[in-house]
Formats: sequence, structure tokens, C-alpha cells
Amino acid sequence: MSYEIGMQGEICKNLNGTINTFYKDITNLVGTRFVSALPINYFTYFNVEYANAKGIEAIFDFKDELFSGKVSYTLSWARGTSSYADEVYYRYYSENPDTTIIPPQQEYYLDFDQRHRIFIQGVVNIPLQTKLYLFSFIGNGFPYTPPGPEGKYRERNISRLPFQRQIDCVVSKLFKVGKLSANINLEIVNLLDTRYEIAYHGTLVPLEAVHPWDFNDFMSIREPYYHPAADLNHDGLITPYEEYTAYRESVKATDDWVNAYSSPRRARIGININL
Repeated sequence: MSYEIGMQGEICKNLNGTINTFYKDITNLVGTRFVSALPINYFTYFNVEYANAKGIEAIFDFKDELFSGKVSYTLSWARGTSSYADEVYYRYYSENPDTTIIPPQQEYYLDFDQRHRIFIQGVVNIPLQTKLYLFSFIGNGFPYTPPGPEGKYRERNISRLPFQRQIDCVVSKLFKVGKLSANINLEIVNLLDTRYEIAYHGTLVPLEAVHPWDFNDFMSIREPYYHPAADLNHDGLITPYEEYTAYRESVKATDDWVNAYSSPRRARIGININL
């Protein structure tokens, strides 16, 4: 079941506007479930999941000889029982030998739910047959499920990542020599080199839970658990402070921050030749 209502028209000279509102119920989505059978149990796909999407979208277009652009804003909600087909399997069964668990059929904010989204794009006509293309967006971070006590997961997607924002640009220059024409494009992605968090990350053990007073033992080179990486001054004896320092650094190394943020600024050049 889905509904969409909208209207479109000219606001003033060179400026058009569009407003849409939508609502959609989606049933019988694919999901995984455990099946108890002989001679062996197995998992398979069923049409058992549900989702609901609703919101409103506004788009404004402007165009004249020097500049043309578009701004869109979307306010939306996306809830359901599963964000992707294999979610139930990976959440409840992949690392859990207990196959008696019955997954609860309850709605939550889906992984791709984003409350506010703003997109801006424009083209500026520069002299000497050159054009500047600008693209930017800003929006809420996506929801995620933080780990609870003892590494167990709490209610799904109850936290939000920080706001997303990025500006990209392309400078396109046209050259003509006789019947030959060529476009040279310089593209810069993430112009301001702004990196935002795209996935939850954190250490396996919270750093605030690692205290120097929890380390009291001395460990000599003759003991089986001695490791030279923890012996900071390499004197053959690991002191409590050295063990604390080595343990804290190993905990920090479990934080996958590199893959948890968007890509840094990057540029590339392309040439298009027309004969």
C-alpha cells in the first residue's frame, strides 16, 4: 500500500518548486529464519519482514544564463522489522549456537533511516568555455546499535552517528581545434577534506575501564607470558606500569577508526575527446 501526493509549479521567473509527500507500507519482504528438520537443521529465506517509509520532499530549481542549480530537502522516517534479508541470521544465529531463540517481530528505525537530508547542486558558466559544477549534501547520521554490557547488543538502532556533510566540485574546460574538440575535467571529491563518521567504532574494552591500579604483578623474562613488546626498557622485567601501558595500547589498536570515517579529499583528471 502506497500513497504519494505532490504539486509542481513556477514560483517566480526562473524559479520552479516541487513538493511531494509519500507513505508506503511494504510487506512480505525477504528475511532469514531457522528451520528445525531431520536429518539436519538449516536456515532459509521467507517472506516475513515488514517496512514502512513516509515523509515529505521539497525541490527548488533555478536557471538563468550564468547559473543553474537545484536544492532539495527531505524529511523522512523508515521503520521496519529488518534492514536487510540476512539480518536475523547474523544478529541471532551466526555466532550463537542456541537455535531455540525466536526473533522478536518488532519495528525499529532501519539502518538507512535518515531524518533530514539536504542536497545542493549547481552549474556556473565561467568565461573561456569553462563550467564549474558543485555538489554538496548534509544530513543526519544513520542509526546504529551500540554494544551493551559484556558486549551484548541492546535495543536496535537507538543511537545516531554524527551529521554528514561534504562538498564536491568539477571544473570542465572545452577546447576546440578545427573539427577536434576535447573536454578536460578536474574533479575534486570532498573539497574541504571533511571526514565524518559512517560506522560505529570503538575499542573492545572501553579505555576508561583500564586503570593503572589494576596491574600489580612483575613479570620476568623467564615467565611464559613475558613478551618483549611490553618490556618498554628491555631490561627483562615487565613492571606493573609497563604492563598497564602495553595493555592500554593494545586496547586502542582494536579501534577500527580508519574504516569508520568517510574518505579524505581526492582529485582526478579526465579527458574526453570528440573527433
